[in-house]
Amino acid sequence: MPSRSLSSSSVRAIAHGGPDAQASLLPPQKEDDSIAAIDTQMLLVADLEDEYWHAHFFQEPYYVAGRSYDQYRPAYKLGWKSALQHPDANFGDLVKQLEVRWPHQRTTSLLPWREVHVAVRDGWRHAAVQMRDVQQHAPTLMRGHEVAGVIDPLHHACLGLADDLQRMRCIPMSDFAKQVIERHIHMLQRMANGLQSLTPAVAQSPVSPWHKRLRFHWLKLKSNLSEWVPAQVLEMCEFREKNLLSAYQRALRKHLALEAKAVLQSHVKQLQSHVEKLHCVRQSMVR
Repeated sequence: MPSRSLSSSSVRAIAHGGPDAQASLLPPQKEDDSIAAIDTQMLLVADLEDEYWHAHFFQEPYYVAGRSYDQYRPAYKLGWKSALQHPDANFGDLVKQLEVRWPHQRTTSLLPWREVHVAVRDGWRHAAVQMRDVQQHAPTLMRGHEVAGVIDPLHHACLGLADDLQRMRCIPMSDFAKQVIERHIHMLQRMANGLQSLTPAVAQSPVSPWHKRLRFHWLKLKSNLSEWVPAQVLEMCEFREKNLLSAYQRALRKHLALEAKAVLQSHVKQLQSHVEKLHCVRQSMVR
């Protein structure tokens, strides 16, 4: 899924039930279009709802032993998408429309409507509860300068590691290793740009203590750069990105606006994927 941030109008729509949150149901033939065709706010809710139901679907009374999550996932998705499109409606008001829509929405599911309609209802109800929570917590969201204090160290860390990897390209290595490093540099630069869009003044903020310590550690290590081998470069990259991932996860526990949380969650997924791949590549090089 492409990385996108929530628009300010979408955030307001989520918190206050404004017009952006009340789009009409898509016609059946367009049901398979991107979630973004409805509203970018769906991207964040999609991740949260999908993670929740993936962890809980087998605990529901309608679950049949042996059935995979793919059999129920489209039903939950139909429910939460419809709840966001119609925040002021009742499930019963649209249940007939949803039943008609199911054959076009079922994708990976082989189940008929009679076996999934309760899952659709549950998806609707759970998403509605999450939206009410957003409304209740909206007044406690962090202020601008507080958000900058959370985003600032992440921004510095992304740029710092990207710059260090640029310098490490002087070490003799295979074309494949160079491509791996390039991918990580580009990812980190994109992430830094995404963070910059959240708080435009972030680049002028002072470097945070935890990033200063990490930077100092790295400056000591690279004093013997001429003696490094490619596997060490990848090991350093993996170590630094794991630290960055932990910092992102701590930041997500703060009371950030949905727009900022969406960007951070997208970055977390990218980091997790790149760290896992990097670990496999590094292990293959040292065998």
